[in-house]
Amino acid sequence: MLPILIVTLLFAQGIGKPVGIRDLQLKVDGLFYSPYTGSPFTGIVSGPYTEVIHHYQEHKFIKRNIQGKIIDGKREGIWTTYSEMGNLKLRLHYKNGNIEFSEDYHDNGNLKTRGYYINSEPAGFWESFDEDGKLIDYAEFH
Repeated sequence: MLPILIVTLLFAQGIGKPVGIRDLQLKVDGLFYSPYTGSPFTGIVSGPYTEVIHHYQEHKFIKRNIQGKIIDGKREGIWTTYSEMGNLKLRLHYKNGNIEFSEDYHDNGNLKTRGYYINSEPAGFWESFDEDGKLIDYAEFH
């Protein structure tokens, strides 16, 4: 009886069933809200979204897939973004809604850039790599 109750509670809280990032409401307070309850969302986010890249007069629409977790309306833990073909493009680590670490990947799957954040601002050493994985640049942020 107890395991059934726990599973029921998880689904009632939205933890058991992933939702799409587009299904949530991002409000001016920076929190993600459930469109069904109006309260800060807690649960798994997974699914497609379209990224718009603005370059001069041109707009490019790229389909991506995202996976992550939200607790009390804030991003938490590791968030991953995949290309339409399923290749890892971006890995971000959040704590209490603030980004702490970022890794960006080339189309071939090799690491492109990585670095840390403090208060959601770049901090410490950042590294950039070419498509073959060779270190090509680094910077230090204070």
